[in-house]
Amino acid sequence: VMEPQNAQLFYKITLAFSRTCGRNQLILQKVQSFLEKAFSLTPQQAEIATELGYQMILQGKVKEAWKWYRTAMTLNESNISAVTGLIRCQLIEGQLQDADQQLEFFSEFQQSMGKSAELMYLHAVLATKKNNRQDEVINLLNDVVNTHFSHLEDLPLGIQYFEKLNPDFLLEVVTEYPNLCPIQPAGPGQPLSPVLRRCSSVLETIIRSVPGLPQAVFLMAKVKYLSGDTEAAYNNLQHCLEHSPSYAEAHLLMAQVYLSQDKVKLCSQSLELCLSYNFNVREYPLYHLIKAQSQKKMGEVAEAIKTLHMAMNLPGMRRSRASSKSKHRTEVDASHRLSIFLELVEVHRLNGEQHEAAKVLQDAIHEFSGTCEELRVTIANADLVLAQGDTDRALSMLRNVTTEQPYFIEAKEKMADIYLKHRKEKMLYITCYREIAERMPSPRSFLLLGDAYMNIQEPEEAIVAYEQALNQNPKDGTLARKIGKALVKTHNYSKAITYYEAALKSGQQNCLCYDLAELLLRLKLY
Repeated sequence: VMEPQNAQLFYKITLAFSRTCGRNQLILQKVQSFLEKAFSLTPQQAEIATELGYQMILQGKVKEAWKWYRTAMTLNESNISAVTGLIRCQLIEGQLQDADQQLEFFSEFQQSMGKSAELMYLHAVLATKKNNRQDEVINLLNDVVNTHFSHLEDLPLGIQYFEKLNPDFLLEVVTEYPNLCPIQPAGPGQPLSPVLRRCSSVLETIIRSVPGLPQAVFLMAKVKYLSGDTEAAYNNLQHCLEHSPSYAEAHLLMAQVYLSQDKVKLCSQSLELCLSYNFNVREYPLYHLIKAQSQKKMGEVAEAIKTLHMAMNLPGMRRSRASSKSKHRTEVDASHRLSIFLELVEVHRLNGEQHEAAKVLQDAIHEFSGTCEELRVTIANADLVLAQGDTDRALSMLRNVTTEQPYFIEAKEKMADIYLKHRKEKMLYITCYREIAERMPSPRSFLLLGDAYMNIQEPEEAIVAYEQALNQNPKDGTLARKIGKALVKTHNYSKAITYYEAALKSGQQNCLCYDLAELLLRLKLY
């Protein structure tokens, strides 16, 4: 070392490395030794003590983080970064009331201090832990991202840019976003949700600047999976696992990708590989959920029931067992918890155990009452009642779902299905989809309406709905293909040919070539 007594040099050199290393423990330990050296040289420097607190957070050593943040506060009572660090520790330890009071106090002074992305992020984490409305949490996270990137404007690419970019912090923010999306991947023609679009944009910036971060590539794969782009998800996961073969979450997501493609054997192989690298995945509810779903697809219903019962006994699966007073409680994503309950209901039903299915569903109603997942329970309850032949009761449960609530479209689709398959009432069936399109006019809504018209053999009306969807999402080849098929269904062959040719000229998907070739062959226009 050329300047062994230069504390500021030791301090400054650590900042960019700790924020771009993807929490690599060896690098963080080296960074810690540099900072401890810096603090031993200048023990009156509060900013070095604060940074040591942050390093302890990155290493998962919360008690040590408390110690360093308190040391920083002793050296400088007005150290905002140290107080922010203490609030972060409170949130990690589940001390929500104390964190809430501190954040409320700081909110009053934030205008004079200027916006702090980290304080705003802690507000978002607190809102999530308190089960606040999803739109409130999303708005907070959007503000965090906007504020954070505003501090990067006009910064040239260099050490200071990487320090201010702080990919580790951005990855924490992005990790909060997918929890606010439905866990099922988007269907064909469904536009990218604003939340996933925002995640994708942030992750692209991180991957472009720091391409060697496995977590960023993994999260991009998760975004692609939830967007319905399983091919891109698979490619990102392959890249991620090539560089980090022991990445358990990446193996689990790969298993989900395979399951969505009905590649059950490959799904099972991914789960086995995941277990071989990390035996602790047996404590992940998601591992058991994917395993049970693959067992169900293979017809092993009794085995699926056993797997799900194992998942139900895991720590954190029930609110009553995960008391907020416990400092070391296990937090499990609410959507994954509910998926396990509902999957267990389904496999009991498939196994002819209606009473057991009803019992599990009652548990779910009690467990998720008043949460944002409550409507998924209502839809599952309607399914169970329907299986017992009570269509009136099923419909009455679903009618209460309003546009403002999540899963409104799913509830209306379920109602439509009941009207068509159980009541044979085509008009009421199509009315459900018209209501979706009127109240939520999006490409997905018009696509669903078009598909519904096709289901009741009304291709002319379907074309109108598909065209409305295509106007809003002109690059969607799926919609163009559906319009072409609907035109063929109406025997308007010349218009279908013209349409296919125009769509291909505008750069639509190659699958339209096959549809056009098939039509020309059928018409003997060689």
